[in-house]
Amino acid sequence: MAECVDHVSPWVMLGFEGLHELWASIAQIAIAIYVLASYMSWACVAPVIVPIVRVAVTVPVTQRIGFAQGTWNAAVEKRVNVTSAVLSILKQVRILGIGDYTSSLLQRLRGTIVLGPFVTFALYAVILRINDDSNFTASKAPTSLSLINLIAAPISEQVQSLPSFTSGLSSLSLIESFVSSTTSSDGRKLQDGKSSLNTRCIYLRGPEADHSIEDQELSELEPSISSYYTSQRTLENSFIVRQAKFGWKADSNVINSCNFEIQDGALTVIMGPVGCGKSTLLYGLLNAVRYNSGQVWLKHRNVSHYEQTPWLVSRSIHHNITCGTALDQHWYDEILDACALVQDLEHLSGRDMHEVGNEGSSLSGGQRQCITLARAVYA
Repeated sequence: MAECVDHVSPWVMLGFEGLHELWASIAQIAIAIYVLASYMSWACVAPVIVPIVRVAVTVPVTQRIGFAQGTWNAAVEKRVNVTSAVLSILKQVRILGIGDYTSSLLQRLRGTIVLGPFVTFALYAVILRINDDSNFTASKAPTSLSLINLIAAPISEQVQSLPSFTSGLSSLSLIESFVSSTTSSDGRKLQDGKSSLNTRCIYLRGPEADHSIEDQELSELEPSISSYYTSQRTLENSFIVRQAKFGWKADSNVINSCNFEIQDGALTVIMGPVGCGKSTLLYGLLNAVRYNSGQVWLKHRNVSHYEQTPWLVSRSIHHNITCGTALDQHWYDEILDACALVQDLEHLSGRDMHEVGNEGSSLSGGQRQCITLARAVYA
């Protein structure tokens, strides 16, 4: 959903500026071609033909990248992106000794930009030669070149806006389906501390769940540890997991027959290689995995989750931490200190009212991490 929102938000925030460019550019192209025709006869169609041919060649390639994105770049956008990337790593380019290759690459991209005007004037030169006409003077060249740019610019805008607009509509449809869908049922029951352990077990009813054990005492399932779980120390555990299976597909479990407990207030570290299922395990504890089964007991239903990738809204630091909830100033100050944000706020204009920018663009990576952590703790 976050990706879909990213595709839709530019259109909404800019007041559908790109949408209006789509129809306005058509009128601009028509007028510019009409005026250019008075200068260069039927050679005026060249600025239109070149982008169309370029688009026709590009479409089959971009379709292989993926229909979900629906985006592809025109030659101008590609050149600007490459130039920006090269400038950002100019030191590395020099160290690696690939300056000549990079320069030739940028020159080739630049050649695509000048192709339209070149073809137009070359075609017009052929027309003048055939008609034995010399009415095209030096004074007409700048005007004709300006008219060519008036045609090329909106065509480029069309090429860039149409995929983004289509992707935005597709994302908007997905968002509508998401917000209109039925809320997933948690099905969990949380009792007070005086209830027996087995009544406080949360049964994750999945396709592989064994429902026959739901009414049994935990001591019947695992007698060897019954003395521990029936003692007062049971209440010291935040999580108790028994025979849990978590996965994202019905026919494939990422986590199989997982058994462990997490003590309340203890620092617990989950370690393992990349792709072993650490994140899936956490999502399973939050009941955020689509396919699951087994038993998970938790002491508190409210659990904060801190993502690996920081997520911030384009608001102030204060809003990103409190999320618009009632402010507990004492708790808020403690969190700022615990998350090492006090010194950072002293160097920011407006302190905690400092605007983080788009996805935290005005902050460093470490500051974004600290703010996201502070939000999880404050919640």
